[in-house]
Amino acid sequence: MKIKQCPVCEMQVSSNQYSSQHHGIEYWFCSTQCQQSFLARPRLYLKPTRKVMLKSRVFHVVKPLPAAEQQSVRTMLLGLMGVRAVEIQGIHIKVTYNLLETCARLLVQTLKDAGVALRTSWLDKWKWSWVYDMEENALNNLAEPEGACCNKPPTKR
Repeated sequence: MKIKQCPVCEMQVSSNQYSSQHHGIEYWFCSTQCQQSFLARPRLYLKPTRKVMLKSRVFHVVKPLPAAEQQSVRTMLLGLMGVRAVEIQGIHIKVTYNLLETCARLLVQTLKDAGVALRTSWLDKWKWSWVYDMEENALNNLAEPEGACCNKPPTKR
């Protein structure tokens, strides 16, 4: 049996159920989440960079979740690739995750899918829009090739 390593999360993969080609090389992934992350920014996962970029976000819910619902939400969030910790306290859900594997947009969508009512004031909407853009920019900057900068010449290839 052939075993490869997922380039996004480095899990061992024994099936090409989720596979894609990039520059003629076939890559296997452990999930569609990893496959989509790779296809959006292949350079980010192919160059030797740090594989962990931890972020913590606090999501504000409209009303405190009952104990049974807390456990269900915690399990659902921890089931996502890259989620390291989930703390639920009153109206706050704090999630620590690896930005290279998941993002705030997916966390918000997962919470909505779980039936969790998040605060939706104009300020909350603005904040999450800013967070989404900031995360996209951080990933795009990491995925950029080394090039000319204001104080160093471009590298020779």
